[in-house]
Amino acid sequence: MPLDAMNLSSEVGPVFWGFLISTCLYGIALCQGFMYFVNFPKDSALVRTMVALLLILITASTVLMGQCFNFYVIVNFGNTQALATLPGEFSAELVCTFTTTFIGQLFFARQVHVFRKTAWHLSVLITALSVVGFGFGTALCAELIMHGTTLTSTTVIKITASISLSANLLSNIIASGALCTLLTTSKKDVFSSTNGVLTKLTIYTLTRGLLVAFVQAGFLVTYVAGPDEIWWVPLHLILSKVYVNSLRQSPMLSTLILTHSLTCLIQLLA
Repeated sequence: MPLDAMNLSSEVGPVFWGFLISTCLYGIALCQGFMYFVNFPKDSALVRTMVALLLILITASTVLMGQCFNFYVIVNFGNTQALATLPGEFSAELVCTFTTTFIGQLFFARQVHVFRKTAWHLSVLITALSVVGFGFGTALCAELIMHGTTLTSTTVIKITASISLSANLLSNIIASGALCTLLTTSKKDVFSSTNGVLTKLTIYTLTRGLLVAFVQAGFLVTYVAGPDEIWWVPLHLILSKVYVNSLRQSPMLSTLILTHSLTCLIQLLA
């Protein structure tokens, strides 16, 4: 086929649009990261380190995916056989995404524990599912890097990827549901002036959980339904950026946890 008549819309088009949306979300995350460090200079070193690490990971993810596009549409321009190969940069990008998801879920597991220490079993469950998702994701990336396989090459690869995605989805659903439940039941423990903040934060936590779950579920369903297709790739590309952007509630949630603890102490002393 002459090069001037070649149409790669079905092969590269969805990936291009996924990368475009992902890059926009990356820009938003950078702005939010900058505002976080400016507005919360006294936040704990642990949270600040987490935010910095997440920004580094999504930066690496964006750069690596850009290099993948360079491999397909510049280095191998006109070579349709290259579309069947998986460059090492994509495997490295998977590592960044799985790590970002893992850190995000550990953060919410910690928030559940800090907010209500009696709900430690939920924190353990969220952490356990996160470890499973990260573990299988790491195993998947190692297989791809060492053997140069693709995500559709073997049944083992497909099962490993599906388990990782399922565990991460379930972990997010439990974390979001637990935080919403704890925030709702905490209304009776605080002053009436705080209830408005609790209601807004509950709605925000719910919408955040639904958004991330929607992307994760879409990623899982499209991959399981058609691992040989590329329709799951755009959802994969935006997943880590959605996670980072959804963590912008961390300063507000940390402040609310402190308010909740102090208020309960004041009511106890009264």
